[in-house]
Amino acid sequence: MPGNIQTSQIKILLLGFGGIGIRHATVLLKKYESFLAIVDPCIQEERLKQIAEYKGRYEIFSSMEKINDVHEYDLAVIACNTHYHHDVLIELSSKKFTGKILVEKPLSAYPDKLKDLSFGSNQVMINYCRRYHVPYQRIKEHYKDSPDSIKSIVIACGCGGFFMLVSHYLDLISYITGDFSIYPVYSNLKQLAYENVRGSDFKDFAGTVLFQSQKSDLRIFVDCSNDLGIPPHLRFQGGKEVIEFSEVDGLLTFYKRGDNVMNEPLSRYIHPLLKTDGDIDEIKLPFLLEKAYEDLMGSFSIGCTWEQGLTNVNIMLQALPLQEHKDLILA
Repeated sequence: MPGNIQTSQIKILLLGFGGIGIRHATVLLKKYESFLAIVDPCIQEERLKQIAEYKGRYEIFSSMEKINDVHEYDLAVIACNTHYHHDVLIELSSKKFTGKILVEKPLSAYPDKLKDLSFGSNQVMINYCRRYHVPYQRIKEHYKDSPDSIKSIVIACGCGGFFMLVSHYLDLISYITGDFSIYPVYSNLKQLAYENVRGSDFKDFAGTVLFQSQKSDLRIFVDCSNDLGIPPHLRFQGGKEVIEFSEVDGLLTFYKRGDNVMNEPLSRYIHPLLKTDGDIDEIKLPFLLEKAYEDLMGSFSIGCTWEQGLTNVNIMLQALPLQEHKDLILA
């Protein structure tokens, strides 16, 4: 390590320096007094140019074996290819790593190999960072005392394909409702998974229950009416009320029906819980990553836990034809 590293600096292992890894590096170097050990056997010079202003605060390694004091690091960020997520976790476990760990989603393509890893409570966070977006926090707040009032959820699909649906929006649904017993209706999902269909390709499944809960009557549908190019959004429905958030324009809208639920159209107004002082901005990844790190190194009250991450991986794997698990997950 360089001799001028201060003991007050946070020492971080960044395992993977691809498109996602460079985003993590930029946020960590900007937000924290940190030193990064960047581990990647194939570093692209163009990516290093993006952090050139922080020269002296990072060092490049071709493998973790080149680092002698792994156990002294405060944080490990696993941002390598999904295929290697579980291998890196196993290696960190074997090295008795006791710092915090943030793993890019999904947790693994092989959840059965992860169940016996001995990590401490609140040590590992899976980076489902959309949880930190303000509108989703407010929807959760609105439903916290009556999660059973959500009878159905519609995922309106635009440019997002099948894996966007599974890896982001099912996690948000579980987080908001507190229901991690959601499972796929296999017969309806195999073809979707096989083709990783996108947008209007969901049309043959309109009005079909794709996922449902094991502990409640919650049902999850897909609406393919949006044009391609429009990001997905969520619509929570229950009785006379509907809450919808669109990541297109940042609008969080509360609708309520009159007593004649069947015939009276939805009228739009802003519920007090959902009011903001200003406009709700579109999702900004660096902001969400900052919030994820704050939570991981602080209260860990919002982030996706190890157990929840395993649940999400199992949903993904169960929804796929068995022979396609490896090829599709690792694509």
